[in-house]
Amino acid sequence: MVNSIKLKSHIEKRIEKENLEAISYKEKLDKDFMYGFSWYSEPIFKSLFMARLYETIFLRSEGMKSNLEDSIKGLSEYFTQDILEGYLSVNSSSSLSNSKSIWELECKKTFVRDCGDMIGRFEE
Repeated sequence: MVNSIKLKSHIEKRIEKENLEAISYKEKLDKDFMYGFSWYSEPIFKSLFMARLYETIFLRSEGMKSNLEDSIKGLSEYFTQDILEGYLSVNSSSSLSNSKSIWELECKKTFVRDCGDMIGRFEE
């Protein structure tokens, strides 16, 4: 059984961290868009994507009245399947769309790895 209070606190901290990183990159982007976009588009996307993943866990656990551990495991299993069977690119003529697809898969991989760490760390 997982200590859900500690797990929830950890996830809230991750959401805050990812959002703060995105804000930091956005400020750099606002200073010099051309330079900033070339350097910060990937980390901005990844920070926002990860923050939304962690927020999704809360919404799923509250909306479905399931516990946080089940929400984490369910989303982790879904992403694992997507990573194993999904495509690396969307075969778009836009290189940015293909990059987005790869960044999204990288975020899902990070999330799956983080989920295993979180469940193990907060077991009672």
